[in-house]
Amino acid sequence: MKKTEFIFGMKEIGLLVLLILIFLATRLVQLTLIPIFTDEAIYLLWAQIALSDPRWRFISLIDGKQPLLIWLMLPMVKYVADPLVAGRLVSIICGLVAMTGFSVFSYYLTKSRTGLFI
Repeated sequence: MKKTEFIFGMKEIGLLVLLILIFLATRLVQLTLIPIFTDEAIYLLWAQIALSDPRWRFISLIDGKQPLLIWLMLPMVKYVADPLVAGRLVSIICGLVAMTGFSVFSYYLTKSRTGLFI
């Protein structure tokens, strides 16, 4: 049987964890300091409406917007008391997934630690 190689070493995993911690520290500090934007308010209202009545899960299509963000906000709006924090946490989680995915993919392509910073 052929041995499978693990793509990351301990240094790369440590570096990726450090990047994730820096990402979270810079986003979570003073999360509600910036006032709410109009688009945020609309999406949060749609998420609250969709949470209260399942028939309105596609309410964003009325305005021509895709419903995925609304669907991702539904669990957060349900379990987090402040809707603004709930909506911004969804955005932070999506950004974290994107950053981690791009870092791992670029490391896979370049086979160097500098690929983690792309």
